[in-house]
Amino acid sequence: MRVRYAIDAYCPWCYGFGAALEAFAAANAECIDLRVLPAGLFSGARAGPVAAYPQPAAAEARIGALTRCCCTP
Repeated sequence: MRVRYAIDAYCPWCYGFGAALEAFAAANAECIDLRVLPAGLFSGARAGPVAAYPQPAAAEARIGALTRCCCTP
């Protein structure tokens, strides 16, 4: 099965979902073809360095805590 995951460096949900995606990929490594694809929440004139957008870092811990429950034994 092909699984495509679009990740955005500016999106805190992408960071928070990392642990769940890693667990899913490990548990299904024999039957999936996982490709992680870069995407963009801020593009064109809104593009800038990640440091210019503090929201992802501020929300990462909370989102990570919310999503870890699905992959923690």
